[in-house]
Amino acid sequence: MQVIEVFFDAENLSLSEYTKKLVTTSKSMKSCEALSNFVSDNREAVEKLWKLQVMGFLDDGIDEVSLAIHDLENESQLNSVNVSGNDVNDLSESFQNMNLSTSEAKIKLYKEFLAILISSNLMVYKIHKSILQKNTFTSEEKTVWYDRLLELGKKIPEISDDLVFISLYSEPGKPWQQLSISKARELSILSISIIELATSFGDHSTSVSIDKIKSTFLKFVNKSDPNSSPR
Repeated sequence: MQVIEVFFDAENLSLSEYTKKLVTTSKSMKSCEALSNFVSDNREAVEKLWKLQVMGFLDDGIDEVSLAIHDLENESQLNSVNVSGNDVNDLSESFQNMNLSTSEAKIKLYKEFLAILISSNLMVYKIHKSILQKNTFTSEEKTVWYDRLLELGKKIPEISDDLVFISLYSEPGKPWQQLSISKARELSILSISIIELATSFGDHSTSVSIDKIKSTFLKFVNKSDPNSSPR
């Protein structure tokens, strides 16, 4: 796994934060190494990949971003007397160039990222459930479907880890906003591809809820388009 070392400045972290990041990085590398060992045409391997590795990895990211939002909300309350309404950016109007100098602006951006991580996790859960229920495929169909799901699914841990790492642990003074938005956009596009692949194979029992999840990704992709103009 590619570790984004430029965004990990140990000197500016407390001992507990530094230890936590070492553990997280080690776990990330082990998880991605485990993913590379799965046999792509093995149903059991695909099930383990999605349930234990990919979903577990997203759970970690969700926890970290949620904690960051909680900390920023506490900080925002302490500083609320010094914040005017004009200091808070409208994410829909200035997504690419919003000023992150206030806690409120960071909270807005982090909540966007949190929505993407949660939606990805929910998507994985529903597709994993669908895998367990599908018994009508021929062996050839299963192999093609599992191979493709595995190929796409293997990308989720690294992208989601990069998103969390860049957003929360960038070195002070280093630009991270555009990089984190780019990673969230990349995860959204990947998730859309996975949903489209999954819904192309027969069982549409969860199609309505999957469509709602897909709309979350589509909205973010459109809103984060670097070529789009602010309203």
